[in-house]
Formats: sequence, structure tokens, C-alpha cells
Amino acid sequence: MSGADWYIALFSLGSGLGIIVFWIAAFVRGRFDEVAGGREDIAFHTVAELVTGAILAAGAVAILLDADGRAAELLSTLGLGLLLYSLLQSPGHYVARQDRRMVRTFAVTWVFAIPAVVLRFVA
Repeated sequence: MSGADWYIALFSLGSGLGIIVFWIAAFVRGRFDEVAGGREDIAFHTVAELVTGAILAAGAVAILLDADGRAAELLSTLGLGLLLYSLLQSPGHYVARQDRRMVRTFAVTWVFAIPAVVLRFVA
């Protein structure tokens, strides 16, 4: 496995599990309504993010099992695409709520996502 494969796999696994843990923690800690901030579409948004997290994690596992396999290519590309959409769409909610910690989280994720996407297409 190449260094690019390791980077994509570790970034995807960390991001995917991070998204899943974020939403599970919001439910378990009873903070779901606080995180939702009155959004009427929150159920759809949450499902979309959980699917994104699951596909990112599945892509990472597929890379770790067979980096050159079709499943690794398909799942990791799809997962990274879903993540990019989330990184474009989700921060607006936190900017409007002036939640600087979450806005910083999205900014840092962008810093690591860009190389992962580039590597996915050139490696």
C-alpha cells in the first residue's frame, strides 16, 4: 500500500468515525435539539451525515483490505465526495449560530480533505 493510500484510508476512517460519533454523542447526551438549533430538516441532515460517515469508513476499510480493488476506489471516492458536500453545506449553520469551535473544525477538516481528494484522483 502506498503512502497516498494510507493517507486516504486514515483520513477517511477518522472523518467517517468522527461524524458518526458526533451524532451518536448528540443523541446520547441529550444535546440533539441544541445541535439542531431549530433546523426543520435536521432528521434528513443527520441521516445524510451518518451515511457519509459510514461510506467514508467503508472506503477506508476497503483500502486497507485491497487498496487497488474496485470497492476501495468506488467507496473512497464516493465517501470523499459526500464529505466535500458536507463541508460546503454544514458550516453555514454554525456560522449563523456563531459556534466558532465547529467552524474551526470544518476549516481544519478542509485542510486535510483537499490532499485526500487530490491523492484519490492522482495516486
